[in-house]
Amino acid sequence: MTSSAGTLQVANYVSLGRIRPDDVTNILPFPDGREMDPSTTLPDFRLTGAFFDGLSDPSSGNTRFECGTGNCTWPLYTTAAFCSRCNDVSKLSIKQSGKASYYNATDYYTEYQTSSGGWSYTNYTLSYGHIMHFNRKNDGSNSPDRMSVLLTAFMNRDYSTSVSFRDLNTTVATLLIMRAGDGYQHENVSWEDSPPTATECGLYICAKAYQASANNGVLSETEIGTWAIRERRSWRAADHQKHGYQPTHQAWESYDERSLSFADHSVFRTDLQIVIPGSELSQSAGAEVQRKFNVTQATIRGLQAVMSSMFQVSGDAVKAYQSYDRPVKGFLVYPNNNPYFDNDVPDILYNSTNLTATFANVASRLTVQLRDSSDAVHSGLEEKFILHIQVEWSFFVLLILTLVLGSVYFVGILIQTHRLGLPAWKESTYPVLAYGFNEQTQSRLRVAEQAAYRSRAAKRDRDGMRVALLDAEGGYRLIAGESKP
Repeated sequence: MTSSAGTLQVANYVSLGRIRPDDVTNILPFPDGREMDPSTTLPDFRLTGAFFDGLSDPSSGNTRFECGTGNCTWPLYTTAAFCSRCNDVSKLSIKQSGKASYYNATDYYTEYQTSSGGWSYTNYTLSYGHIMHFNRKNDGSNSPDRMSVLLTAFMNRDYSTSVSFRDLNTTVATLLIMRAGDGYQHENVSWEDSPPTATECGLYICAKAYQASANNGVLSETEIGTWAIRERRSWRAADHQKHGYQPTHQAWESYDERSLSFADHSVFRTDLQIVIPGSELSQSAGAEVQRKFNVTQATIRGLQAVMSSMFQVSGDAVKAYQSYDRPVKGFLVYPNNNPYFDNDVPDILYNSTNLTATFANVASRLTVQLRDSSDAVHSGLEEKFILHIQVEWSFFVLLILTLVLGSVYFVGILIQTHRLGLPAWKESTYPVLAYGFNEQTQSRLRVAEQAAYRSRAAKRDRDGMRVALLDAEGGYRLIAGESKP
């Protein structure tokens, strides 16, 4: 077996999408009252495709690799990645009850109009999400005043205001999914007596270590470890000078220290850096292993923009509800009958039997996209197999011996036939007819054959006839003898 280089995509520096400064007429205040230019995020469409594929397609994908023979191995390597986690936060929800007009007493999107304030409702709330509906049983009706709310989903960009991700400071966004209780959905239990389930799922930036191999062209990666450690000096306010301010400006420093989440988009920032401590992987990786990974602000804001387009209702829908003088509902609801929000995300979330697996698949697809968009590669060994033939002669002894004995016997037959002067009876039956039986034997056979049709005894006599091969005049001949008794 010989070896050459096989390559595998990794991501050390991640930059997808870009940030475009807006017109100078659209300005935002500085922390001390001055003004700066706002900006617009232009997300990379590859992130959009990867995110939706992860939600809708449960199969996982692999990153690009090159292995000419289809059989390669790669030693331990590291890469920037996206990770996910889902936590059950149902016990933290707060139950609130009251009375309100129809569209103020339910999260269901409706144009059913009534100003009556006599609708009793129960609202189950968490820090940035809720699920609210009328106090009644689920009768499965589709009439406007009988529809049910079975799921709501709220997106949050600020991990510091999340329910269960406040200790994970690389979290890009969280999603709070609240699902109507099983009692209400399936057991004819009234809404106010059936608490919902609440799950908070988050996507965060991390670094991963792998070992990999390819067998017959199929890549298999084994995860060795995961880290989500944020470099303290990364993600700082940048490019103050173009606005006429120095980086040491007191207001900027104070503002920067308070705004280390990814929710604020009014400040240009340096890259976020994820690190793997030097004490990690020390025994299984060499000094050349990558331990620092940069992710640009455009990538983070781009992913948030992609998630906003999928998990938050568009501005057209908000304006439509405002025109009805109703509260703005900028979150997802299932069943989704909102004509201004036409996508499959509410159905995907409701029909998911395992949200942890669903968001793990999203993180996996995003990671593949990060790596495939990178120029960095990791080299491994490409295995080339050369065929060697080794003969075990002991297995041929019996075959050779049989062949030799058969050849000796054949040669002996030829010599004996030549010595006796016998003709070669090969393909023609004529020599048998001409020289085979003598006249007496032929006569007996004819008589016996005719008699066999008339007598069983004659048939037995024919079948029991003995014929011997005797050396007669002119060569060997078949001569009839006595029949068997």
